[in-house]
Amino acid sequence: MKSNRWRFFVIGLSASFSISAQAAVTVGSAQFHAKLYSEALGRIPDQTGWNSAMTYYAGNPCNAQTLLAQGVSVLTSSEFSNLTPNNNEKIFKLIRAAFHRDPNPSEFSTLSAQLNSGTTWNSIVQSILTSTEFNQRVSIYCGSTPSGWQPTMPFNIQSTSTGSFSDTSGSNLQNLIDQTPPGGTIYLEQGAIVKLNQSLILRQGRTLSTVGLPGRRHSGLLGRLVRDSGFNAPLVQLEAGSTLKSVWIDGQKNRFGYSRDAINLNSVGSNIQIIDNLITDSAGWTNSQYYGSYDDATCSYGYIGANLITAYGATHTIPDAHTDGLSVACENTTVENNEIIDATDVSIIVFPATPRQGAAVTQRSIVRNNFALNAGNSAYAAYAVDGLRNRGVSHNFLGTVFQNNTIWSSPVAHVDIVLAVGTRPWFGSTSDIGYGPSFDGNTTGISTVRGNMGIAVSGMKEVYVQNNVLSFQQVSASPSCPKFNVGASTLDGYASGNIQSFIGTVIPACNWHQ
Repeated sequence: MKSNRWRFFVIGLSASFSISAQAAVTVGSAQFHAKLYSEALGRIPDQTGWNSAMTYYAGNPCNAQTLLAQGVSVLTSSEFSNLTPNNNEKIFKLIRAAFHRDPNPSEFSTLSAQLNSGTTWNSIVQSILTSTEFNQRVSIYCGSTPSGWQPTMPFNIQSTSTGSFSDTSGSNLQNLIDQTPPGGTIYLEQGAIVKLNQSLILRQGRTLSTVGLPGRRHSGLLGRLVRDSGFNAPLVQLEAGSTLKSVWIDGQKNRFGYSRDAINLNSVGSNIQIIDNLITDSAGWTNSQYYGSYDDATCSYGYIGANLITAYGATHTIPDAHTDGLSVACENTTVENNEIIDATDVSIIVFPATPRQGAAVTQRSIVRNNFALNAGNSAYAAYAVDGLRNRGVSHNFLGTVFQNNTIWSSPVAHVDIVLAVGTRPWFGSTSDIGYGPSFDGNTTGISTVRGNMGIAVSGMKEVYVQNNVLSFQQVSASPSCPKFNVGASTLDGYASGNIQSFIGTVIPACNWHQ
């Protein structure tokens, strides 16, 4: 069979290379494989394993046998075994990875009894991945659209009884938080589910965690806050000095659909820390928004680190229904070591800090060492700095740094603009200009990203854009946008600075598409 050829351009290097077209990789199989990692191993795929899997799918028709082979390879791996010695957590992760839903009480009880009575783990994995339900879902997992999550109720697998919070009532948890003095910690029992019908407010100076701090890689052990109705407000609001650590925040978009303000986390105030959490399925425009002076909120420092964020159920092509990974406006936030899969607007975006009134404020947040993958969902950008629009001011981003971040995509997803230095490609003449941000050393690692524009500098001046190395495949995602590896809006005066080898151009307001 004649092989099509794709051309890849390596930004920052003089080389280019070609590989055979990966026609057998589908949107469904790419997202299925990403979920094997996030649901079973609690992490973003490593690029070596990801590249190997994409090669496998490319060379084999997607069917029950190929999905079985890949599922078994992850779910019976030594990494999974060493990470997940707890039998209840094993079953929980298996069902999530195989069926894209929580287990129901009956199957959980049956599988637990089998495993505890001596049935081997390998046999149980085989039975699930050859079951009737799995086979009925093969057409979805091999299909042309993302699978998202089934709209089923979350399942409580509480595994500790330490006297910590285990009530499913969100109002009772709110009462406990309110009664805890500043500096205190509220612990959720491992595996406990708390159902929220209005925003939970983590009061000033309090910490909310799971007993034993199992961390983001242990979904079945984390205390879990779940949206339980379609209220159009954040699931959790964090006040100044609060800390959210080792908790699962679950937006349940699969059950309640999209509502713009129904985001997972909303942080307002200084010294908020969001660490080692699992943050999933936001029903709103972002998974986590951290307000700053631009939003008339005081914020001198914040920290967002080592979280796993997935947006499998988000959409990319429906206007105004996209979802960011992390959205940062607090003017001095460190964002590092996070892993983001299938965000559909921007994986990590930094907004200006200029207040409506009063003294000017400089946005100096640092975004470093993060990883983002678009597997089944496409996105408008991977990493972006945004001057927003319609205030008619020039925003100071001196000190804002995007450094050593990694981005890649599957062969069937794309990122319209990989590194967006300014958002004039979105907003055109209504955009506000910024100056001073730095994009340094960002990379695709040993993988590739597909998109319209590799690096676009438009709406930002006095920038530093150097040492970014992207293996970039140009595709026609937004047809009215130009296509280039590195481009800057120097011809119309909307870009300047120290920019790695680029073409001067004019970029219209084009970065939206159906």
